Amino acid sequence: MSDLDRIVQILTAGQSPRVWSVLVTVFGDLAPTSGDRISGALLRRIGAEIGFRPEAVRVALHRLRKEGWIESHRSGRTTDYDLTARGAAETRSAAPSIYRPVVPDAGYLVLDEAGAALDTLWVTPQMGLSARPVGHALRLDRPPPEWMRRATVSPDLMAETARVAQAFASLARQPLPPLDPLGIAVVRVLIVHDWRRIALRATGLPDAFHPDGWAGAGARDDAKTLLDRLPRPYLSELEAAVQANAI
Repeated sequence: MSDLDRIVQILTAGQSPRVWSVLVTVFGDLAPTSGDRISGALLRRIGAEIGFRPEAVRVALHRLRKEGWIESHRSGRTTDYDLTARGAAETRSAAPSIYRPVVPDAGYLVLDEAGAALDTLWVTPQMGLSARPVGHALRLDRPPPEWMRRATVSPDLMAETARVAQAFASLARQPLPPLDPLGIAVVRVLIVHDWRRIALRATGLPDAFHPDGWAGAGARDDAKTLLDRLPRPYLSELEAAVQANAI
């Protein structure tokens, strides 16, 4: 098993992630701007390294195109893809939570009717938690009780975060093996994909407002460490590597 295969196994836990979801991450990380085109050949190559069949990649691209997330551009026998204006806008909107998450240093207990205050996670119909002083809010100088903290994270998200945190930690605690640009792209995509699924579902509350055993803080720190070690490759060098391999 190659170094890249071993890392893919660690990050996927031996399971095949949803192809369309991974492709959203590919565009968001490698080509986040409308007009940044990725060839079908490169998408298939990245997919193959993760374990996707070419037909599964084609079906996923068709779905994303039908949903208005990407556009296709035909040139002779090749097809390139890029984000639509909508896809690029949603990518920009999500980027801060994924790449530059801000952890608040304070939290608030909101006493109001559920839905009355924005950016509030409601734990009862009249009580919620927020990272901002919204509505009728009281600053909490200590974490809320455990029964409230348990309401901030679903059991599924707790389990997924623990898995991701363990995978990230196993990679972050040791030097990564040398990887070529394509290998770096594959590993980055899987790291961003795993972290994105947590970051966009997390509460935005202080770390101490989560249940005992919450592994999100470790996953966040290790994701940053790993992405800093794996600078984003240029699309041009990735495309050149795919073309060279095809010759």
